[in-house]
Amino acid sequence: MAGWIKLHRSIKDWEWYDDVNVRLTFLHCLVEANFKDQSYKGVEIKRGSFPCGRIQFSKEVGVTVQQLRTAFSKL
Repeated sequence: MAGWIKLHRSIKDWEWYDDVNVRLTFLHCLVEANFKDQSYKGVEIKRGSFPCGRIQFSKEVGVTVQQLRTAFSKL
């Protein structure tokens, strides 16, 4: 994975910015997303998507699985 993402300062005005779990989940999704179509274990993963499981994702973000589910429901 290489490259960079562009993030506007106005993200601080976003309604969920104050919710740390939602903010971390959203930012983690941004940096994990493919910038071009790729293959993972024989499955094509389109640009803007990424393979993940909720347990591993929650470990990477540093939240519980329930906190992750709540964050995704808000997103």
